[in-house]
Amino acid sequence: MYGHSLKHISFQNLLGVHLRLISVPLMLLAVVLMQSTLAAEDKTINPATKAEIKRLQSLWKSWDKSVTSLELKGFRCYESFSQDQNWFSYTDFEKRIYDHIIPLIESDKITQKKLQATLDASPSLKGYWRPFTFTISKDATRLDDTIGGKTFSVVRIDDQEFSYFETSRQANVYGTFTGLKSLRVSEYLYRPYHTFQNDQWDLSCSDDKTCQLKLNTMLIEYDKQSGMIKHFQVRSRKNKLIRKRIQTNEIVSKTGVPIPRLIAVANSSRGSSSISSINLTILSQIKVNPEISPERFHLAVPAGVNVVKFKSGTANHIPTSQGGARPRMRRTPAPISDLRNFATQF
Repeated sequence: MYGHSLKHISFQNLLGVHLRLISVPLMLLAVVLMQSTLAAEDKTINPATKAEIKRLQSLWKSWDKSVTSLELKGFRCYESFSQDQNWFSYTDFEKRIYDHIIPLIESDKITQKKLQATLDASPSLKGYWRPFTFTISKDATRLDDTIGGKTFSVVRIDDQEFSYFETSRQANVYGTFTGLKSLRVSEYLYRPYHTFQNDQWDLSCSDDKTCQLKLNTMLIEYDKQSGMIKHFQVRSRKNKLIRKRIQTNEIVSKTGVPIPRLIAVANSSRGSSSISSINLTILSQIKVNPEISPERFHLAVPAGVNVVKFKSGTANHIPTSQGGARPRMRRTPAPISDLRNFATQF
């Protein structure tokens, strides 16, 4: 989506240690020593820091409980850069955010044309903004994304996903596809999924409003009162991947949950100071806990469209030449109002 988020980073891969050619007894001994070391380190954490982390975790957990449904409308922009494009730095990225995009949000006159002008003003950026709508209830999720003037819709309900691209001759039904599985409310109530366990965090507060939690590989800057993260940075120990996330211009719901109107993510790799990709999300409309009709998650498809059901949950199913089963398919004889209901008929 939606927006790219930290959900794509595997800390097990970034921070894991590969143990090879070690006997079972030595492995068991290493585990015992590691657990003892971590336990000892945990005791040395500053009590004030531990109390603050506990407070934040409790606060972030309360957000999930207080938000039962969400409807967001806005614009997204994604752009990647080739390795030889080394002229777009984090400084350029932040300057574009703070000098051009934030003033536009604060003017409350967000339009696709004005947003596009913020990109066109920089020769480094060649991407484009596209409108989207994101709807989530307790049991279902829907994303409507505008691509090239046409709408691409994805609905996830009952562990199934249904997708259709406007004017396409095919609609897809996935059994276990995870395109929207990780697209949850927490993506927009952002806080780190890191558990904080056994980590030597350094807590500092520059004033009554802003605090930082810092590790060698991670930095969290947040609003002291609301608990909303303003800036998040994570990198691998070997500097092969760095991700920075800026969140600002939040609104606060009636339940006290802050939701940022701007989410800006920049990635770099191979230890370069240049950015390899950016992902920007601007919210023009935010509704917290609205009443959502079940029909909102009905995906309409016109007549003459081939509905394909993939068992494997991915379009890259095993070819029939390699023993794979051909997915079931049926053409819509007339316009249908609910792809999910139609898919149960074959």
